[in-house]
Amino acid sequence: MKKQIRTVVGMAVMMALYVVLSRFTITTGPYKIGLSGLPLILCALLYGPSEAFFVGLIGAFIGQLLDGYGITPTTILWILPPAMRGLIVGLIMKKKKAIDNITLLMFSIIISSLIVTILNTIGLYVDSKLYEYYTYFYVFGSFLSRIVLSIITSIIYCILIPIVLNPLLQFNLGFKKHKKIKREKERNNAMATNQVKRTLFNRDAHVQRKYVIRVNRDRSKGLVRRAN
Repeated sequence: MKKQIRTVVGMAVMMALYVVLSRFTITTGPYKIGLSGLPLILCALLYGPSEAFFVGLIGAFIGQLLDGYGITPTTILWILPPAMRGLIVGLIMKKKKAIDNITLLMFSIIISSLIVTILNTIGLYVDSKLYEYYTYFYVFGSFLSRIVLSIITSIIYCILIPIVLNPLLQFNLGFKKHKKIKREKERNNAMATNQVKRTLFNRDAHVQRKYVIRVNRDRSKGLVRRAN
């Protein structure tokens, strides 16, 4: 139960970080420059793919509401890319240690960034058809440059992830170690308490046995009868 509570609290923190960092994203035409994907990658590495998918989906939806877009037929197309980033990184790194396998971590981040760029392009295209927001050149003319930008951003993520993740893992290990020490202390106290109880019981039984023997002593024959 405590582990589940810690997971929910950690997911809420990552979601809040995503919403805050998405506010500081630099948007220039079809290009977006920011570090909003960092909490999603951390969530995938710390908690798993499904948790990161949920954090990205709800966090992006909150961001859409804060930006004033509201709920539209294409909302799902805009909240799905961040969720897919966390899901892909979580699935690739599910049974691996991120710190010990930097190559696989970089691969997972680059693949997720490329898929996010493709999904965002699809969202731009659907919006251009439904609402005539964007031209064909605006949607596809910047595709290659956005791919390059996503790769550069992925490299930055790969540099930042070990720096941020190491303290979190150390804190988690320290919490587990403290919890293990606490359990061992409680177990030792319980064992000591049981030992004291057994000692007191044996002492009481010894006193009772001496009392019974003393009462049943036959003074005339100098013998001790067996106590019932």
